[in-house]
Amino acid sequence: MKSLKLHMIILILLSLPGIIAPISLWVPVNLLPDIVGILAILYVMLWIFHTIITSLLMGGFLWFRFGRTEQVVISTHLIIFIIMLVYAIWLVSS
Repeated sequence: MKSLKLHMIILILLSLPGIIAPISLWVPVNLLPDIVGILAILYVMLWIFHTIITSLLMGGFLWFRFGRTEQVVISTHLIIFIIMLVYAIWLVSS
């Protein structure tokens, strides 16, 4: 039971970047100071970590044993990850 509580705490902590990152990244970059831009890129890096860990915790290697719902959740994570990665590269290059 103790390990279940720890597992839930870890999942909640890993979910925080997924909540914070979209909010911080959709603010227009030219209105932000440089430090906030750097924080946005750090959030993207946390999002990458969050996506990989969540996919592994959900058994990403066992894709075909999943039901439809789990496949949609992982696919959504990966799509958001790709969008945010492209946005982070655009932020760095501009």
